[in-house]
Amino acid sequence: MTARDAGFTLVEVLVSMFVFSLISVGALIALTATLDARERSEARIEQVEQLAAARRIMADDFAHMVRRQNRDGLGGIVNESMSAALTDGFELTRRGRPNPEGIYPRGDLLRVGWRVEEGRLIRAFLPHENPAFVEPPLDRTVLDDVEAMKVMPMIGQTSFNSIMIPLDRAEAVSIDLVHADGTTTRHVFEIPDV
Repeated sequence: MTARDAGFTLVEVLVSMFVFSLISVGALIALTATLDARERSEARIEQVEQLAAARRIMADDFAHMVRRQNRDGLGGIVNESMSAALTDGFELTRRGRPNPEGIYPRGDLLRVGWRVEEGRLIRAFLPHENPAFVEPPLDRTVLDDVEAMKVMPMIGQTSFNSIMIPLDRAEAVSIDLVHADGTTTRHVFEIPDV
């Protein structure tokens, strides 16, 4: 073997570089696809977790709901009812308002309302049980990317989407949330007899 025979030829080096570049491009494409899939998966998981949290809060409101008449800002009686379907919101009175060690002179009732506004599912509550014009409701965004909410009172297994059912007669409520991606999720909540 002579000194001229040692090493690779230019063609061999170019071929090996070409093969290495093909492998590198393939690996880069696979890595990019994996990272994109991971990002989409994490976004979907976050969306599902946010939906589950919203559902827990709504279920808690219905579980602690009190069937009672309420008053408006002028003292008139507000009929506690859920109107026909395609409603973008509802209101109810619930028990369980926190008041640690009785710090505030108030009862444990809380007036809450749910509505869809500008692509967000919002839970609002009044600082006082009956809506006075003194303080506005306090809003909290519970879920993003919601286009509409359809509320249907239920008696037994029947949902009523075209007539008025007083909330004090409904046994359950079915709520359909239409999400920005076009999907719809249905949530059914029982209403206590108390």
